[in-house]
Amino acid sequence: MTKIIASTHVTDEIILDAALLQQAQLTSGGEVSVELHPGGGITIMPLTSATIDTTDAASTAQRLIKKNDELFCRLSQ
Repeated sequence: MTKIIASTHVTDEIILDAALLQQAQLTSGGEVSVELHPGGGITIMPLTSATIDTTDAASTAQRLIKKNDELFCRLSQ
C-alpha cells in the first residue's frame, strides 16, 4: 500500500483511510505507540489500556481476600 506524505505549514502527515484504521484497530483521536527502526521503518501500534469489568474486578478482589484472609489478619496486627 502506498501513501503520500502531505505537508501543511506546521507538520507533515500521512492520511490513513477508515478501512486501514479499522483493520489496524486504530481509532481517530486514539493514542498510538510509534517506534522507529534502523533503516527508516516505522511501526505504529494502538495503545490499549488494560481494563477489567467492575463485576469481574469485584469477584476477583473477593476471591483474593478470601484466599489470603489469614495473611491479611496477621499483617493488620
